[in-house]
Amino acid sequence: MKSKDLVYQKYAEISTLTIGSILAVVLLLVRIKLTGSYFLLFLGWNLFLALIPFAIALLLYKHPVIMAKPVYRTVISFVWLLFLPNAPYVLTDFVHLHLSSLKLVVFDTILITLFAVTSFLSGIYSLRIFQEFYRIFYADGIVRFMTCAVALLCGYGVYLGRFIRLNSWDVFTHPKTTFILIIRGLEHPLAWLVTLTFGLLIFIATTRWGTRTNK
Repeated sequence: MKSKDLVYQKYAEISTLTIGSILAVVLLLVRIKLTGSYFLLFLGWNLFLALIPFAIALLLYKHPVIMAKPVYRTVISFVWLLFLPNAPYVLTDFVHLHLSSLKLVVFDTILITLFAVTSFLSGIYSLRIFQEFYRIFYADGIVRFMTCAVALLCGYGVYLGRFIRLNSWDVFTHPKTTFILIIRGLEHPLAWLVTLTFGLLIFIATTRWGTRTNK
């Protein structure tokens, strides 16, 4: 598939994320310029990580033959799933608002919201593209089950990132320690609450978005 065809077929998603990212970064730079503070600069890094799942999905959309081989499909899906929690994770960055000064709290709320929404949509859009691929190989019911499983795993990933402070690449750099922390995390009630809350949010958002675009 040519790049222009890719942009045409996924124009709404690409344009939404592009505009959202540009506006978010510009507002962040404005804040840094006016205040001289680098507080919330981490939002730029978080947005970059959140866009990785969508970038992977677009790459596959452009070269769909890659997904035809089960081995490649499994490996790519695993890597994509590792980075997917970074998308909804930005929704938890509102916890930093208590560090904002009173005169900037409204601006910072708008700023974080812009980063969070753009990041969240990146995850939803990428999940929808992966659904398109998997419907080629599996029945619709299986794809729906897989979507539910991915949403829950993604929700748990948000917990691991926010409260355990794990990164996507820790699976490769510290596999043993990461595995232990992942298992132990299941012992905490908060882990289940965060997993179910974000899992349900992701599943509903993906389903509703898919329903609208298929009409």
